[in-house]
Amino acid sequence: MDNDAAQNVRLARVDPLDVLTHELRLMSVAQIGRRWFAHADSPRRAAAEWLRRKARRGMVECWTMTLYPELAIEEPLCEWRRGMREPDFGAIAWRAASRWREAPVATVVAQATYKARALTGGFIGGRPIRQSEANHDHHVAAVYLALEKASDRNLCWKSEDELKAIGRSYAGGLLPDAFDAATLTAIDFIGSYSSRKLARMHRAFEDSDYLWF
Repeated sequence: MDNDAAQNVRLARVDPLDVLTHELRLMSVAQIGRRWFAHADSPRRAAAEWLRRKARRGMVECWTMTLYPELAIEEPLCEWRRGMREPDFGAIAWRAASRWREAPVATVVAQATYKARALTGGFIGGRPIRQSEANHDHHVAAVYLALEKASDRNLCWKSEDELKAIGRSYAGGLLPDAFDAATLTAIDFIGSYSSRKLARMHRAFEDSDYLWF
C-alpha cells in the first residue's frame, strides 16, 4: 500500500467505534478521552458520556477491571529489520518485565458489541473481555495511540483479528498483535514474555520487520 492510501486508511478511523471494531479489542476511558476529547474541559468525563450514549444504543459495553496502570509508550524495546543481527532476547525480556513497578488499579475499559461490529463491517466486537488478556490489550491500545501520534508514520494498522479473518499466517501459527501494512512491519506489545518466547516470535516474524514494545 502506498503512503497516500495508508494515510487515507488512518484518517478514516476518526470515530472511537470504528477503532473498536477494526483495530483494538478494548480501550480505557482515559485512552478514549486522550485521543478524541483532548480539548474538552475534562477529557475523561467527555469520553465517559460518549460511552454512555453508545451503551444505551447497544454499541459498546464497559467493564471495570483490575489492570496495571498504563505504561508510557515512547519508543520500541526492539526495532528489528531484515538483515540485522538477531536481538538479545534475554536483555529485551528483562527490560520488558522490569517496567511493572506500580500495583494494579481499577480501570474502566470499553469494547464494541456484535451490533457495532455489524454496523461498521469490522472484525472485532462481542467477544467477552478475558481478564488474562485485558492488561495486554490495554497496552496494545497504548501502542496504537503512540504510533498513530508519531508524525513520521502513516499508520495502516491491521489488527490480529483482521489478520485472522483474511487468512494471514506466520510460522508456528503465530500472529502479531498488529501489522502495519504501510511499512510491512509486525507490531507486538511483549508484556513480560520470556526470552524463549521472544526467540520463537523472532523466528515467526523474521520475514517482516518488527517492532516490540
